[in-house]
Amino acid sequence: MHASRLEARYREYEDQGLMVLTLLIENASEQSPSVSDLQAWVDRHDLTHPVLADPGSLINDQWWPNSTFPVPHSKLLAPKIRVESYEFSVNDTSRIEGVLPN
Repeated sequence: MHASRLEARYREYEDQGLMVLTLLIENASEQSPSVSDLQAWVDRHDLTHPVLADPGSLINDQWWPNSTFPVPHSKLLAPKIRVESYEFSVNDTSRIEGVLPN
């Protein structure tokens, strides 16, 4: 699953400065995610990186207006929030390593 692969990359590269955020747009009932929904996601996937609610996709839409990316998807940002890739594979370690600050 995507969440598990993303977490594996986070654990592999966090000491080198990789930051990972998961944004949940809705819960299983297609409602805004609650704190308990976020915690359930963390527990279900054994995550150590932050998981945040993005009800209505407001954060996503602010950074990537009119995006039609499939869910889940990953975006790779370089330091100073420079967009490196709008869509990349969490298995593409060379791209991740290419933007690490350390």
